[in-house]
Amino acid sequence: MGRRKVLRKKEREGLFTLIVAVFLLWGGVRLVTGAFGYVETHAWVREAAIIVVLGAMAALGIAGVLVLLQAIEKFKSRTAARSVVAPLEMTPTDYEQYCAGLLEKCGWNAKTTAVSGDQGADVVAELESIKLVIQCKRYVQPVGNKAVQEVMAAKVYYGANVAAVVATAPYTQSAIALAKKSNVLLLSHVDLPQLNRTLLR
Repeated sequence: MGRRKVLRKKEREGLFTLIVAVFLLWGGVRLVTGAFGYVETHAWVREAAIIVVLGAMAALGIAGVLVLLQAIEKFKSRTAARSVVAPLEMTPTDYEQYCAGLLEKCGWNAKTTAVSGDQGADVVAELESIKLVIQCKRYVQPVGNKAVQEVMAAKVYYGANVAAVVATAPYTQSAIALAKKSNVLLLSHVDLPQLNRTLLR
């Protein structure tokens, strides 16, 4: 509700500025032509005055339009953000593609593996000298040892130098202990956009 109120306020401000600009433009032209219509004056003075008034009113009108367009653009971006499906509402396959897509946006060459026979990796990604394998878990309950063991096997199978589990849920203490011993990263999908910076330090 708060965002909608801010948006409506911005729209009102833009429309109000635009209406005022139109009104002032009309009134300014009438004022200038009225003032100079009844007295002796050089043509260039009259033209200069009209240009100044028109320029000021046009600038005000453009400002109103820009405020209105900005409000509309914010509304569109918020609507688009709300339309994105939350990770827990995705299918497991969609979640794997979502994770691969997050990496792709950051410059990785990322691909999802086949549904069967993936040898423990759902996503294989490469960036410079890094080859990464990821086991994706769209879970509600904490993720245990099995996911860590699977991605450890995938690291060997795909010849990767980095292995990670990416999950929508937290990890069990045993999974954390095993991951620490085996150098497996335990991540959330929100960590993926910054992963290249972490690994390329």
